[in-house]
Amino acid sequence: MPTSAAKAPARNSELQQTMAAAAAAAAAAAAAAAAAAAAAAAAAAAAAAAAAAAAAAAAAAAAAAAA
Repeated sequence: MPTSAAKAPARNSELQQTMAAAAAAAAAAAAAAAAAAAAAAAAAAAAAAAAAAAAAAAAAAAAAAAA
């Protein structure tokens, strides 16, 4: 009885440490996912800007050819 009573707080502390580590890992994974989503959004915006610039260049070339 005394030994199990002495071991219970240690087990509880280990469980709390494990839960804290798991929560930290989950937070890190969420931050990585958010960073990846932001990078994907930035890449999509850059691709859209490049497409718009290409369209503007094509329109300018067509206008120059017509003139």
